Amino acid sequence: MSDEEKNNPEKQNKEDFLSGELYGTELMYKTLFNNTPDIISLILFENNFPTYFVDVNQTGIDRMGYSHREFSKLTVADVMAPDALGDIPDKVSELIKDGKSYFETVLITKDGEEIPVETNNSLFKMDGKDVILSISRDISERKLAEKALKEMEKIYHLISENTSDVIWIQDLESNTLTYVSPSIYNLLGFKAEELLNKSPLDVMDPEGFHLIAANMTQRIEALKSGDESQRTKTEIREYITRDGSTVQAEEITSLLTNEKGQVSQILGVTRDISERMEAEEALRKSEEFNRSIVESSPDCIKVLDLDGKLLMMSEGGQKIMDVDDVNSILNTNLIDFYTEEFRPGARRAIASARDGATAQFIGYCPTLKGKPKWWEVIVSPMLDADGKPERLSAVSRDITQRKKDEEKLRWNEDRLKMGMDMAKMVYWEYSTEKDIFTFDDQFYALYGTNADEEGGNLLSGTEYIERFVDPSGYEIMANEFAKTFEIDDPEFTGHAAHWMIRADGERRYILVHFKIMYDAKGNKIGTRGVNQDITELKNAEDSLNQSLKDKDMLIKEIHHRVKNNLMIISSLLNLQSNYLKDKESIEIFRESQNRAKSMALIHERLYQSEDLKSIGFKEYITTLANDLYRNYVEDPERVELQLDISDLDIDIDHAIPLGLILNELITNSMKYGFPDDRSGKVFVKFCKEADEYVLRVGDDGIGFPSDVDFKNTNTLGMQLVNGLSQQVDGDLELNTDNGTEFIIRFKEKMIGK
Repeated sequence: MSDEEKNNPEKQNKEDFLSGELYGTELMYKTLFNNTPDIISLILFENNFPTYFVDVNQTGIDRMGYSHREFSKLTVADVMAPDALGDIPDKVSELIKDGKSYFETVLITKDGEEIPVETNNSLFKMDGKDVILSISRDISERKLAEKALKEMEKIYHLISENTSDVIWIQDLESNTLTYVSPSIYNLLGFKAEELLNKSPLDVMDPEGFHLIAANMTQRIEALKSGDESQRTKTEIREYITRDGSTVQAEEITSLLTNEKGQVSQILGVTRDISERMEAEEALRKSEEFNRSIVESSPDCIKVLDLDGKLLMMSEGGQKIMDVDDVNSILNTNLIDFYTEEFRPGARRAIASARDGATAQFIGYCPTLKGKPKWWEVIVSPMLDADGKPERLSAVSRDITQRKKDEEKLRWNEDRLKMGMDMAKMVYWEYSTEKDIFTFDDQFYALYGTNADEEGGNLLSGTEYIERFVDPSGYEIMANEFAKTFEIDDPEFTGHAAHWMIRADGERRYILVHFKIMYDAKGNKIGTRGVNQDITELKNAEDSLNQSLKDKDMLIKEIHHRVKNNLMIISSLLNLQSNYLKDKESIEIFRESQNRAKSMALIHERLYQSEDLKSIGFKEYITTLANDLYRNYVEDPERVELQLDISDLDIDIDHAIPLGLILNELITNSMKYGFPDDRSGKVFVKFCKEADEYVLRVGDDGIGFPSDVDFKNTNTLGMQLVNGLSQQVDGDLELNTDNGTEFIIRFKEKMIGK
């Protein structure tokens, strides 16, 4: 201690205090200098330019990677990014002018890492030298955030520029659009720049715009009152396009607030929903259509839960099931509607549909009022958005009538089979392309074999013919099949009968009925038919035919003998007449002889006939008339015979009476029509008019006596004519307009040639 300090203790105390204070300040400065997170450095400022580092805090040492000694040899330019060096002159000028400067730059560490920093620089004097105090704060995270923000802005811009939705911002103060995305062109036909700084009123219906504006005002007021639900809203808008048409759009609007919390802008996203609206309308119509189908469907349509419980039944189904109150059967399991016999099938169908597969079953389920019903039920899964069953649908079709028809068909099939068995009939099919017959055991049984012995139900046509068809039937079958194939009539049925040979060698006679088979295009592909064993019938028929032949021979012999007997009688009468002297008696014998001949002629024709039941009347009349003509007309040039006879067959019951009538009338015309050598003609006509036979016999001679009633006369001839006319149920008429003409009309079943 100096003498002054000893002599002035107060001064000494003050200096000691200041020395301690200075030390404390220096200690605090070093603590702050070295422990702050910022990079703090002292840099010499020589010749108006920053040069070497004087000091760097510990943070700078740690972040930059240089030691204190290394920093003392570095200048500012050594630790700055090359791209940032060009900014130094401007920042130095600012520092010289204002004594401080602020800028952002990039520092380069010893390892080459770039550290973005914001730097605050102050110029001051230290130990008589200009020194820069530089405080650099690491802004890497902020730069990353800014970069991310810029990238996000780019993404947002890319989205807004390329999305099909229209993104727009409306400034509420100016009531104009400050941003519109380019997709506005696709929506309304305007370019974005055409709408910037324009009011939304330019593209909206005025009335609709004012309603929206009023609604927006209410939203803003509600938001101010704390109702956050009003900040974002989705609504349907109608916009006017450039060409004047309107378009439906879904619009999401959000109220944006400024830094003061006031609503200043509206952010909107507008989407064209025209197609969606059309799709929704189409869906609505489809739903209505489907609903109408369900309601009008004759089927009983039900919706079930996954366990099979009833959730819904169509109105049509309720009517079919006699349901008065559908609520009374809801939650009833579908299985419980069916009788016990059919519940396992219903249970399996529900389980299958629950696993995602459609299934069906048939069951008996009476209506709620007990009416018998059979149902065909299809159970299907109803899938959710993930394709998993969430419900089941059950469509029940009333097949009661079908069941009845099937039962009736089965009954008819049984009867048909029984009938075919009794009639010994069997069914077969034949493919012309494959030359294959298809048979069944019933067919083989007729042929004395079975499918096991034959190796199945198929047999080639060649083998069938060789094994089972009698050689006498080859030509018959070939001709009949060929004829059938030539006829283009799907309904035509061919028939053939032939002998066949069973597997055991027995010969049987079969009748074959067959038709042509056609494919879907109408091409002939084969035949199908039935074979019927008619051996017993064939034998009986042969026996009967032989009996008929024998009978025919016997009847012919009888007719022949009757004819001979009549001819004998005629001859006897002729011989007897030789002994008579008076003409009247001779004439009586002669007439009787002609009557016998007329009957003999009929029996001769019957003897020569094929069926013995009728004769050709044209030939008979011609023969009879010519015979009488030769007997009674001596001068053919004076009296002419005219015949006009239709070619008709007359049965024996009519032929004999008519023959006698012809004999009498022709004889009368020839005997009495032309006295005193008069000339003329005798005529005979026979034909059919409508359903009647008409016989006309007469002459153009002197005529029938007017004083004689032809229906009431004593002459044997006219009595015969009247009596025999009645025998054939005929109407006898007399026409005397031009001579004499007798007309007989009668009906008989005709056998025409």
